[in-house]
Amino acid sequence: MRLLDLRNVILLSYLLLHLIVNSDPIEKEKRTRPNYARPPSLIPVPEEIREGYVFGNSNAPGLINKEDGEGESTQRLELRDQVCESKANTGCRSRCISLEEQCFCATNGDTYRNQCEMSCMRKILREKINWSHFGKCEPVCSSERIDTYKTMVKDLLMIEYLKKNVKRCEKLVRCKQAKLVMDYTEGNQTVSECPRNLPAFLLFSGLDCSDMLQLKLQRVFEDEPSINCAAAKIVNNKLLNDKNCARSRKGPNEKKLIQWSFDMLDKNVDRHLMESELNILLKIPDHECGETFFSSCDEDHDGYVREDEWSRCLGCEDCYRPCFVFKSKREERDRTRRFIQSVISCTREGYCNKRQCERQFNRHENCWCVDEDCNEIPGTKSYARRTC
Repeated sequence: MRLLDLRNVILLSYLLLHLIVNSDPIEKEKRTRPNYARPPSLIPVPEEIREGYVFGNSNAPGLINKEDGEGESTQRLELRDQVCESKANTGCRSRCISLEEQCFCATNGDTYRNQCEMSCMRKILREKINWSHFGKCEPVCSSERIDTYKTMVKDLLMIEYLKKNVKRCEKLVRCKQAKLVMDYTEGNQTVSECPRNLPAFLLFSGLDCSDMLQLKLQRVFEDEPSINCAAAKIVNNKLLNDKNCARSRKGPNEKKLIQWSFDMLDKNVDRHLMESELNILLKIPDHECGETFFSSCDEDHDGYVREDEWSRCLGCEDCYRPCFVFKSKREERDRTRRFIQSVISCTREGYCNKRQCERQFNRHENCWCVDEDCNEIPGTKSYARRTC
């Protein structure tokens, strides 16, 4: 009888161990992974980041020494960042720490440091992502083209603001004016060669004019060689001068433009911009850089752009409203907490009110004091009612 009980205990222990091993999705995925292209061999770790050099040389530039009190995980992340910049999200990067494998490009056009990160992102994105080749993925658009594209985006947003808010500019959006512009466009250059002259053409994007005029506009926005840059500059100055529109005087400042554009693009008012909400950018000729532009704005690679990311992407570090950003971050955090709900209050201008709270179990409130930029004042958090 005791022998039978011992056998049952051994059998149950084996089954429990089998369940624990198979509960890890990454390990399970490795065993059931389909046959896809695998790297034939790994690139050796460069000498300057080998562990002996890392932990033994405190003078290595940009490195965190183990003796400085930092954890080994933080140190490894710092070192690996010097090898290549991964497109995996924070969770996958922190889970898949390794110096044994070097960066490679996957079939989705993103760079990962090892197969663990690629497998993790495959589960999150639910896409078929396989190994493509060693080294970083080459961007579709160079940094120079991205900078030019961002300038075009700001011009487009400015034109949209003028069309909707300034009567003088609204009067220009007519087929008669568009015909005047098209008369100057016969040439052998593209808009990308003179992007500063694009605003004049952006005024007329979307107009339903005659077939011939629409065809000419289409050639402009497909970036075909149909522009005479010198003539286009004349048109640009003529349409946007003091007499007609004068965006320099009638237009908003940079901060107001960025905040207005974010509210205008955020159709569902969730304080996040999805890629599908940026269809207005199709009016910009350089369509290849559209996706790269969104990825460059999405700093934390979570699939959407907050207002602070939008502000920095367009070249202004502090043009966002801090309370709206703080509120969106807290709401995202609350999705992972069942019984805690943030109660964030903002001023009309987008700054934080002095007192912020979170409700626990829909009964108790834990409140604290903040400054107008939503930074918590130490020592002010309390369950009791308090005045800040």
